[in-house]
Amino acid sequence: MSRSRELALVTVLALVWAAIITWLGWLRVQTFQSPEFEDEALYHQMLWAVGQGTPFENTIHPLHRPSHWSPVTLLVWPLYAAFSQLGSPHVAVALVQALALASGAFVVRLLVRAVANATPADVFRWVTVYLLFPPTLALALSPYRPLLLAVPALLLVGYGVVSRRLGLTLLGFGAAVVCREDLALVALPLALVAWLRHRDLRFVLWPLGLALAWYLVVTRAVLPAILPAGYEAIVVQSNLATDGVGALLARPFERTHLVALLLLVVPLLGLPVLAWESLLGATGVAAIALYKGGFAMNVVHFATPAVPAVLVGAIVAWGRHRKQRPWLGAAVLGAVLLTHAQPWLPPVFATDEAHNGAPDATLPGVGTWSPFAPARFQPDVTGRWELLALIPPDAPVAAVGHLLPALSPRARLFELGHADTPVLDVTWVALEARHLYRGAGDYLAFDPPAAVCALAALRGAFHVERASGDLTLLRRAAEPANVRVLEAQVRACRPQRATSPDARRGVRSPGASR
Repeated sequence: MSRSRELALVTVLALVWAAIITWLGWLRVQTFQSPEFEDEALYHQMLWAVGQGTPFENTIHPLHRPSHWSPVTLLVWPLYAAFSQLGSPHVAVALVQALALASGAFVVRLLVRAVANATPADVFRWVTVYLLFPPTLALALSPYRPLLLAVPALLLVGYGVVSRRLGLTLLGFGAAVVCREDLALVALPLALVAWLRHRDLRFVLWPLGLALAWYLVVTRAVLPAILPAGYEAIVVQSNLATDGVGALLARPFERTHLVALLLLVVPLLGLPVLAWESLLGATGVAAIALYKGGFAMNVVHFATPAVPAVLVGAIVAWGRHRKQRPWLGAAVLGAVLLTHAQPWLPPVFATDEAHNGAPDATLPGVGTWSPFAPARFQPDVTGRWELLALIPPDAPVAAVGHLLPALSPRARLFELGHADTPVLDVTWVALEARHLYRGAGDYLAFDPPAAVCALAALRGAFHVERASGDLTLLRRAAEPANVRVLEAQVRACRPQRATSPDARRGVRSPGASR
């Protein structure tokens, strides 16, 4: 088979995969199934806002100030805008993420060719492994985040190191850090791996120099103008808070952390541990292992550096042992397929009970979630979209958390119940009495008693425009006698586990919430 025909077949495979992932991502939003509804709506709003001349602004999460910088949003907006013109903006968001991750298949092809005298069957086998690798699918089907667009760039970093091409290494590294500033930390293991493999100082000094410059500019100049507190306090302490060194060291052995780490190597038959290139994901692995909670659904973005790194490491190890064990590639593909043989294998995410309530798990003490669980795509959504369609696209809206993604492409959208949500600055309120045990942002959803309480508090200023099932749509009708009392009454219906609002800032917030 010619190289051109091989490339054409890989292209078809990647596009078919992207189409299926896009459909599943759109279907998840259509059925109001989001493992982290706040971030899903927030990042969509920020992407949409680029076309309004207000890039990096959001209103959904003004309380949780942005803590990361992702200028890649500006670069992907034209693609998002073009697809939005052809259909739903929710389809456009899912398609942008799916195409970005699908493009990693072409880097995998180059890598397989670089490490061995590979046949077309070898190429297709490893491209399939990449596309069906459970953590790859977990990233692809998670809520849209700019960070996830870094996966093909990090694969390119690995390919550049393996093929000893400094230009491609730096190109991939530069494309990765514009997705999020803390990916600059990948430069530390990158320099170590490059030195061990090539003993070439260029592979050490260039990535380290660029990473240090970018990281210092973003964390010392850009983000301080946005954050209400120091970068280290918001990012490091909030994620790694501990009661001591002993507690921190015990975290890698927590049940959900072990599950997450094993999922990175077991389907690949442990091959990543045989290659230095796997260290490129050291920052992601450390983030998974040391995170203060369980490996909940909302921290799937910690896995982003780890996924391409373990795949690069597995391919490098396969190339080294291919002649002695020609069956190894087929065995890896078989192991990956086996993980999808039963709906409870693997637990793609393990959610900790403390954040998400009573587990419905196959693992003791934790809840599990699979992107392919039929229940995720078959909830009762009768009448929900019809009611939300009554809200004009330019109207300011306050809604309970799990309704936010459906309403996200608009200038002013607030989560009902936040301490600084300006209830009386909106003309519509979407209120639904559902308590969800899905995602670490779940505690902001309104359960039935809280919804009844909020509805009673709002009746003085809003009238019921339409109601269907547990969903009630309210429209602004009058000015209450005391705005602050009304907002306090709404907040009191669902006590929040959140920090106090920063009164010095307005209700719009540039950047990302996590």
